[in-house]
Amino acid sequence: MPLVEHVGVLYADRTHHEAARWLDQALNHDPERRVIAAKQRVAAGGLSMVGALLLLVAALAWSSRRATPATAGSHPVRIHRVPLAWLAGAAMVAPLAGLAGGWLLARSLPSALCGYLIGYFAFTGATLGAVALMATVDGRAAERRRGLSWLALAVAVTAAVVVPVHLGLTSTLPHGPRWWLIALLALAIALLLRSALALADPPWTVAVLGAVCLPLPVAAVAGLAPGFLALVTPLIGALFAIYLLVAGVARLAGTPWWQTVPAGALVVAWPVATTLPLT
Repeated sequence: MPLVEHVGVLYADRTHHEAARWLDQALNHDPERRVIAAKQRVAAGGLSMVGALLLLVAALAWSSRRATPATAGSHPVRIHRVPLAWLAGAAMVAPLAGLAGGWLLARSLPSALCGYLIGYFAFTGATLGAVALMATVDGRAAERRRGLSWLALAVAVTAAVVVPVHLGLTSTLPHGPRWWLIALLALAIALLLRSALALADPPWTVAVLGAVCLPLPVAAVAGLAPGFLALVTPLIGALFAIYLLVAGVARLAGTPWWQTVPAGALVVAWPVATTLPLT
């Protein structure tokens, strides 16, 4: 089939036409309606996800109008920042540690692809966190503000992405004996996000996450990582972008950046772990 690969073929109209015709012939069935439009389902799922995210962003923006400002005497949290040279060095060195960790865990866990991502994100996050601890030069205090519940935010963001994908694109229900890989991948991504936020506040966090994602397709093409990651990396980058957008709006509602980490971990880990091949 032209202009598709082994994932896109699932959502091509011709795929469904050929499959339906084969079934009709095998069962000697003459349906009243022969038109099957797979792309309509894909479009509906995509529009549902966009609508859910817009509703969530609107609700967060509305909550920001009611956010209470910081008050004197509240418990301070520390915002850590590192020199730009340290930040650039960490963004270049950390992925190298991630590639080594991905190679190791891909051979240790039952799913090579999920194992590679778990190792890559965990080792990259650990390296970024170590650099943040060594190079912190500014520990200015910021007052803790009353924001949204981190659990409610995590559930809302994950549902806004996972439910439309499940209804319109592909199954995202955890299944089989390897469902616990979602938890491991979520923990690895949480470590990565927390370390990136410890290095620099947004918008520099965007640059750090971009530097982390960029080596994955390059390593896949070079044969240093599973080739399927060349197709998955844009999905991972899009999920990180969704998280950063929602976390930025949640920040306006008084939610500290570090409380948005569980939302980012789930919204990236759940779709990726449930849709990747198991081997």
